[in-house]
Amino acid sequence: MKQLFFFLLLVISLSSCQKIMLRYYGVKQPKEETASSLYDYLRKKIAVDSQQIAHFAGYQQYAEFGPEAPEVYIFNREGYRLRYKPDSIDCSGGLTLFLEEWEQMDKLDIDSSLQLSDWTPFFQQAFSQKSYSMAEDSDYVFFIFWGKFMGRINQSAYDWYEQIEAINAKGKERLELQMIAVDPIEGWEKPEK
Repeated sequence: MKQLFFFLLLVISLSSCQKIMLRYYGVKQPKEETASSLYDYLRKKIAVDSQQIAHFAGYQQYAEFGPEAPEVYIFNREGYRLRYKPDSIDCSGGLTLFLEEWEQMDKLDIDSSLQLSDWTPFFQQAFSQKSYSMAEDSDYVFFIFWGKFMGRINQSAYDWYEQIEAINAKGKERLELQMIAVDPIEGWEKPEK
């Protein structure tokens, strides 16, 4: 009888595992946000500057590119995406280990199929509503995707932000950071059905 009970408990928990995990991590239904609500939320988590917050330019751009969060894209000063993980690895968890061994940066493979100039029109700076452009004196830019509605799942994104800022503090190379919100934004034109 005891074995049957544990078997049934296992079947029930596995069949609804996703909902339980989402609730455990505090994931909520996305709601429309503003630049201020995103900034206020992030400031409680990390020492982010308002110029480091961006979001998709609209529903169409989100539909075309919306990655899962947390996720990270890295571009070099020439505007090429750098691969820090093999394509077969789905998550960005390896970024933490990669950042601990920062000297590997020169050994990364370049993905010439994705250039920064083709990619940045998808996003807008949260407060200025302008497209992102990399500063001339930057060596690399990191785009960290996160979502206010994602609760504790964002912890990886916050950890990456802190790691990258620590590398920046050492002063060897200049790294830019953009925290790209995957939340819908108030004022986006609603897509036609």
